[in-house]
Amino acid sequence: MKSRERLLDEFILEAASNDFESFQCILDQVTKWCDEKGLRTSRQKVLEALQRVIREGYALTYLLSPQEPHSQTVEFSPDHVDDFWFHVTPKGRELVISLHD
Repeated sequence: MKSRERLLDEFILEAASNDFESFQCILDQVTKWCDEKGLRTSRQKVLEALQRVIREGYALTYLLSPQEPHSQTVEFSPDHVDDFWFHVTPKGRELVISLHD
């Protein structure tokens, strides 16, 4: 059985694997998947898991803009989480693919 922490990490990576996603979109999706599994989560727990997958190199933090450069990686800051976008790295994408094998 997977630990709750590991499951949250996987849900976050799955949510951010197809496109740039806002924290709110990730939170909504992860909360939905946790509800389906009968697990409780919170904004704070999802935020901590997001920080963990970024720190471990599975995802990156971005600022998006209509002007060039349209996306640039930035340092994660929990104080500005709602201003950022997130997407998996190649390492994160490999993990997501392995979850479906």
